Amino acid sequence: MLTKGIVSVIVPAYNVSDYLDTFFTCMMNQTYENIEVIVIDDGSTDNSGEICDKWAKMESRIKVFHKDNGGLSSARNKGIELAQGEWMTFLDPDDTVSFGYIESLLSLTTEDIDQVIGGWESRDQDGNTITSLQSTVSGVISKNEAILWVFHPKYLWPGFAWGKLYRSSIIKENNLRFDESQWLCEDGVFSILFLCNIQGKVSFTTEPLYYYLVDRIGSNTYKSNEKYSEKVLHEFYGYVKMFKMLSEYHINSPKTRLFAKWNVYVMYRRLIRKLDRFKVFAPRAELYETLISIIPTWQLPFFSLILRFKRK
Repeated sequence: MLTKGIVSVIVPAYNVSDYLDTFFTCMMNQTYENIEVIVIDDGSTDNSGEICDKWAKMESRIKVFHKDNGGLSSARNKGIELAQGEWMTFLDPDDTVSFGYIESLLSLTTEDIDQVIGGWESRDQDGNTITSLQSTVSGVISKNEAILWVFHPKYLWPGFAWGKLYRSSIIKENNLRFDESQWLCEDGVFSILFLCNIQGKVSFTTEPLYYYLVDRIGSNTYKSNEKYSEKVLHEFYGYVKMFKMLSEYHINSPKTRLFAKWNVYVMYRRLIRKLDRFKVFAPRAELYETLISIIPTWQLPFFSLILRFKRK
C-alpha cells in the first residue's frame, strides 16, 4: 500500500443524480484510501445535492459544497480553492474509474514528476467500450513534449482535465484556475496553462483507468456535432488562447507551434462549416482576422491542402 500524501478528488456535480451512487461507491472503494472527495454541487435542479449530502454524512472523506450554478469551470475552481491534498485529480461524476485509479497514478510519481496522465477508454450508456488503446505503454516525458502532445497526441490526447494527477503546489502557488469564460475547450486551456508552469516532468500510462461516458444527455459535449451552438465558437477561441500561451510562456519549439496552428485552423474550418450549415450569423471578418493573426495568409493554402488530403 502506498503511503503518499492526501489526494484531493475534485468533482463538479450538476444534475447527475442517476450516477452519483455508483460514483461514490467507486471512490470509497479506491485501493488508495488517503483521499478527500470534494464535491461542488453547482446549483443542481434535481436531487443531486441531497444525494451528495447523504454520502457526506456516511463518509468523512466526502466534503460537499453547494453553490449557485456557474458552470463547470466555476465548480472546479471552487474545488481547487478548498483542496488540501498534495495532489489533485478532477473527475466527472457521470464517468467511472478503476478501483486502483488513484493508486496506479500515484505509483508513477517521483520528486521530479509534476503531472501524471492516465489512460482512458470511452463507453456508451450500457457500459460497452467504444474506444480503447490496444496496448499498454508507460513512460516519462519532458514538459515540452507534454505540451506537444496536447496539440499532436502520440498515444492519447492529454488535453482533458480529468484522468490525471496534478501537483497541487503548482496550481496553488501560481494561482492557476480554469477559464470561466470558456464554455468548451476549458480543459485544453487549463492543460496548457498548467504545463507551462511546471518545472519537472510528466509521467504517463495508457492503461485505461478512467472510463468516459459518451453523449450523456445534458453534458457539455452531448451530440455537439448535430447542431450549432456558441460552444463551437468557444472551442475555436479556446485553441487561439492555447496558441497564444506558447508565446506568453516562451514555448518556442517550431514543431509544437506548427501543430498548435494546425489545431486553430481545423477549429476555424469546423466553425465556418457549422455557420454555413445552420445559416448562423457571426462576425466572420473578425474570425478571419483572428485566424490570420496566428497563421500568415501565405500558409493557409498549405493547411487547406493537408486538411483536404486527410478527409480523403
